[in-house]
Amino acid sequence: MIHLPVIHLPVIHLPVIHLPVIHLPVIHRQRQGISQTDMAQRLGVSRRWLIEFEHARVPNPEFSTILSALTELGLSLDVRKTPQPAELYEW
Repeated sequence: MIHLPVIHLPVIHLPVIHLPVIHLPVIHRQRQGISQTDMAQRLGVSRRWLIEFEHARVPNPEFSTILSALTELGLSLDVRKTPQPAELYEW
């Protein structure tokens, strides 16, 4: 039996991507005249996957694919710290 070392990677918790955020790239894709077939080829995914993604039916899309889609459309991602309830009411 061969024993391989265990490598522990940090867990990155990403926020849930809500439906309106998913629709923004769809609108930009359509306005730029990029077909689903072309976009899927650019991202290296199937057209079926892109359709499911655009309808928010892909439960865990790879973050790198999301970033690639945004980059292809000339969009960027803004990440901010979510205020905690106590921070909302600090005077």
